[in-house]
Amino acid sequence: MPERSRAKDGRPTLREMAIAAMEDAVRGVIEDHRRRGQPLAVWDGRKVVHISAEQAAAEWKEGTQCGTKEPS
Repeated sequence: MPERSRAKDGRPTLREMAIAAMEDAVRGVIEDHRRRGQPLAVWDGRKVVHISAEQAAAEWKEGTQCGTKEPS
């Protein structure tokens, strides 16, 4: 199904607003962990691993969105 970028009236779609909210939340969690010096627990294939906030931020910026690997 093709992805629509905007509702007919030019406002963001519900889907776009939900994605933006999730992205803001992820950025906030990464920043909070960075400030506290705590690792983040992410899903890596079939197990949970701990990564630094810096690594999580780098993966998020690259678009790999840490922890999204498919199980092998």
